[in-house]
Order: sequence, then C-alpha cells, then structure tokens
Amino acid sequence: MRFVTLIFLCFLTQLLGAKIDERFAKSEYCIGCHQEQGKDWKTSLHSKSHMTKNPLYLKTLEYIEAKKFIYKEVQSLRCGKCHNPRMDTKDADISYSLSRAYGFENEESKKVSEALKDSTSQDGISCIICHNVEKIEYKAGDTNSSNPHKKTHRNSGFQALKFGPNDVMVGPFEESYRTTYHKMKQVPHFQEEVNKLCFACHYSSQNDKNIPLYETGIEYERSQSTEKCVECHMGKQEINIIAPNVKGSTPAIQRPTRRHLFAGARNSDIVKQSLKISLENKSGFLHVLLENITPHKVPTGFSGREIEIEVLYKKNNQIIKKVTKKLNTLYLDRHGRETISYIADELKSDDRLDLNEKREYTIQNVDGATQVEVNFWYRLIKESLIPILKIEDEVYLKKYPIYSKELKL
Repeated sequence: MRFVTLIFLCFLTQLLGAKIDERFAKSEYCIGCHQEQGKDWKTSLHSKSHMTKNPLYLKTLEYIEAKKFIYKEVQSLRCGKCHNPRMDTKDADISYSLSRAYGFENEESKKVSEALKDSTSQDGISCIICHNVEKIEYKAGDTNSSNPHKKTHRNSGFQALKFGPNDVMVGPFEESYRTTYHKMKQVPHFQEEVNKLCFACHYSSQNDKNIPLYETGIEYERSQSTEKCVECHMGKQEINIIAPNVKGSTPAIQRPTRRHLFAGARNSDIVKQSLKISLENKSGFLHVLLENITPHKVPTGFSGREIEIEVLYKKNNQIIKKVTKKLNTLYLDRHGRETISYIADELKSDDRLDLNEKREYTIQNVDGATQVEVNFWYRLIKESLIPILKIEDEVYLKKYPIYSKELKL
C-alpha cells in the first residue's frame, strides 16, 4: 500500500511540476521588487500578446474565423506558440468545433476555455516567459521546393524554448546572495547569444500556402550585422540596482541593466532612429531621400505595418495639393482581393525599405505653391486594412509621427 501511495505522490508531484508556481505566474508578483522593469514592460506589446489584451490581434482572429471557419479560440491556441508559449493546450481537436457548432460543452471545450483564461497566458510575454528559458533548441524547418521564397523556417515559440524550474530565473548575471524569492542562473542567451532568445519568436513564419508572414530574423542574418536586438529595443546599458527595495544584510550590487520597453512605435522613438531622411528642392522638383540604417526591413515584423510619406503643397499656408507614398506590403486572396497575410494566397508586392537601402522619391513641384511640408507617419496597421478588419481602437487607428519638415519654394 505504501508503495502505491509513493508512486501516486511521485506522479502528483510531476503533474504539479508542469504547472507554473503561483508565485511566478503573473508579472504583478515580480513588479513588487522589479518596479522599473515592470513599469516599462506594461507599455510594451509583449504585455498585450493575449487576444483579450490586444484589439488588433483579436480582430485578426475574428477575421480568420469569418473567412476560414476556424474558431478564434482555436486559432489563438495555434498562434499561442509565440503569443502565449506557456499555454498548456496547444491546439483543439474536432470535438471542440462540434461543441461550439451545436451549443454543448464537452471535455475539449472545457480544456480550451481553461487554457485561454489561464492567468499566465493572459499576462502575455511576461517575466516567467523569457526569464525562465533554460535553453533554446532550434531545428531547421522542412524544405519545400514549391516555396518560391526558398527560405528555411525554423521551429518557433514553445517548440524551441525549453523552460527550467519555476523558481530559477535566468539572465545575464550569476547567483546573487540577495535573492531570497527565487534562484538565479546565468545563461548564454542573455549574454552573447541574446539574439537567439528574440528569434525564438521573431525569426520567421509562413502561412499554409508558403507565403511569408514575417522574416525579421532572416532579414537580420542577411544583413550580417553584429548588432544585438536589445541594443535598440532595450536601449543602452545603465548601471543600476536591479531590485532596489529588497532589504537584506548583504549590500546591493550595482549592475549594467537595460530598459524593458521592448521598444516600438507606441512607446519610443525607435522608428525615428531607424531612418535617415533628407529633403532637397532643386530644378522644380522635390527630392525626398531616405535610408534604412537598421539590419532589417522598415517596417518589419507584423506584415500589416505601414509607413506613410505625406507631401503637402501649400499656398499662403493653405493646402492646394497632397501627394502620398506608402511603404507596405500587399497580400491578396484567391479572388485577387486584399487580405491579411495569415490567410493570403499571394504576396503581390513588398514596398518596404530593405535593410541598408537608400531610396529617393522625386516629386514635381506644384505651380503656385509657396511652401511644401513633408511628414512621415508610422501605422501599426495599414490604412487599407482598417475597414477590412473593422479596427476601432484608437491606438491602432492613429498615425505615429516620425519626421516633419517644411521648405519654402
């Protein structure tokens, strides 16, 4: 009897070990000590990777549901390999769809519901996601001769991330004697191999038609840059105490740290820093010159991003003509209509600025104009996709300023 009990307890321990310790399940528990990091993280899209926190993500899932008859909850599980990599349930079988279609509850629907309501998953890409990755194991993706892009895509998200014990937080530093709440472990992917951690989710992906969705990692490798993602997206190192309000008999150690903004257009000026822009008025023409000084395309990442160049010709401060140029991608469905990349049949065009590319737009000046104003704007979702996805949230409707200058003619 004792033997049976022992076996049961061992099994129970294993089962519970698969769950995240409640002490580390939500970022709010970490913020008690790591206030500055938590404050930054809350402004990032990492904190909004769950469909309940991100209106654009939710609208995208709803659009896929309407077009492909895949319930948004099921698609969320599949996208969860990167959006919520510690979600227990990775996919749903046909019984879930049947339960939804016929309005009854079964074990599969309960499992899916619990997974999507899990507090750690709803917390997004939080502390326990990145700082509990013990190692990363990449594998080459299946080669496909029918893929016109001839790119090799690797496993991503939870497929590549191997998590360690819940109470061991990994990072760039060795164990500290001041750590009482959790243990620490120094790992290469928080030091010289830090890009490896970023590219677990930001390397590349393609849809079931082999159409590329994003290829930030591939773009970076093509650039042969030695820059690390964190140098731009987490900023320069500053000497700080990581958890200044932790009390203890051992003096606090000052260490080189970075911001946890995971900087984007919403919470930083990173897009302004990614481009060199200059204007020249010569021989009746306006020359708009731009250069991408980043080791990836601009915009990169989510394929619906857009940069808009707005040229306003004015006479006595009144606009008399507007010229617009856009840097974006265009995806089409099988009927030739614009759609989102995830369910597209064709990538029709890609007019984004390539890595290290220099580009010039030449625009003939307007007769009678006395000045010209040039504005660069960044959109989190391209203008033409707003009505398609029925976007209403102001964060995704607004244009984020990159550059503005006026010249006299």
